[in-house]
Amino acid sequence: MHSFANQGRLGLWSSRAQRIILNSIAGAFWLPAGWRIVLFRLAGVVVGDKVLVFSGCTFRDTNVVLCDRAFVNFECMFDANQTIVLGPGVSVGARVIFAATTHELGPSSHRAGDERSEPIVVDEGTWIGSGAIIMPGVTIGRGCVIAAGAVVTSDCVPDTMYAGVPARPIRSLDPS
Repeated sequence: MHSFANQGRLGLWSSRAQRIILNSIAGAFWLPAGWRIVLFRLAGVVVGDKVLVFSGCTFRDTNVVLCDRAFVNFECMFDANQTIVLGPGVSVGARVIFAATTHELGPSSHRAGDERSEPIVVDEGTWIGSGAIIMPGVTIGRGCVIAAGAVVTSDCVPDTMYAGVPARPIRSLDPS
């Protein structure tokens, strides 16, 4: 995949300043796409070549890697308390949520227990439909299709279409 350990992160910026750059300035609808990428890199997001990210995307942190030719549509959310990697040629529909953080199940007096974060990896060529939710610790294999509105709670094998809540394999796809 991609080496991303603190690559692009400027030590001069606080995490608050990084979030302001990402969520207030870079996410603005009026900002040209090229400038958005420059601001992402400045804030510490690792961005490859020929990446396109539309406006309205929000970031909890900068632990995001957008590899070459990644495409991210409007209003996606990166809950990047752990690393989120979108591999080369990944296409993401509007309003997709990458939720790298969740909570352990707590007692009845407070069901949202301790916070737990795990990385998310989306491998090369995958297409994620609008409104899908990708949960912590998930790896989506190369060349998958995730249907609009699907909730992915476990790993996905390469070249397979997934749909539903929770997402289940619907059919195999031709790898060529």
